[in-house]
Amino acid sequence: DLRTLIHTQAEWEAFKTLYSKDEATKNSILVLKDENSWEVFKKIVESGYTKVTAVMANDITLNDFTYRINGFAGEFDGCGHTLTLKYYSNNIESAAPFRAVNGGYFHNLTVAGSITSTAKFMGGLIGLVNYDASAVTIENCNIIATLTSKVNGDASSGGFIGIMESGTTVNFKNCSFHGKLQGNKSNNNAGFVGVAVSKTTINFAGCMFDPESLPTDMTH
Repeated sequence: DLRTLIHTQAEWEAFKTLYSKDEATKNSILVLKDENSWEVFKKIVESGYTKVTAVMANDITLNDFTYRINGFAGEFDGCGHTLTLKYYSNNIESAAPFRAVNGGYFHNLTVAGSITSTAKFMGGLIGLVNYDASAVTIENCNIIATLTSKVNGDASSGGFIGIMESGTTVNFKNCSFHGKLQGNKSNNNAGFVGVAVSKTTINFAGCMFDPESLPTDMTH
């Protein structure tokens, strides 16, 4: 692979001056080692480089919900590492490490820790798949986190994804949920996707829903 490895914001700022936006996206790999490099990743995506490739070089713990990423549509490779969350979302929908995506390929990742949300559409990996998104593929990913909904009523949260908007497609391959879905006053929750609205497609291959505990209402 001849792409340039990017470790810091300074490296990225110098690198992107050499290329157009599309070329910078295609010719770089963001290397994530800790919270600081995750924050660099977030800034790069939210500055418009949404289709970047990011790889985890270590297990990473994110201690704040402000690290959530909006608009990602590239490749995220966990490289067998664990992303541990310590998230509390107060009245912000689609709580997840990737709050909203426009596509993307997510693979080789374990998500641990906890997300607690007072709003709808919480997801262990993705909060929202936007209506104009290209297909999302999630492969060899495992959720062992505890997802706790504080919603009184319809929470529509999912083990992997909170909500898929109209016309979107998600492919799950060799994925599993072994975490906890909690919220004894919430309902309309689901093992993989909280809500898939009209004209959505979900494909499963080799997946398993085997929660450690399930003290919440899964009915729709």
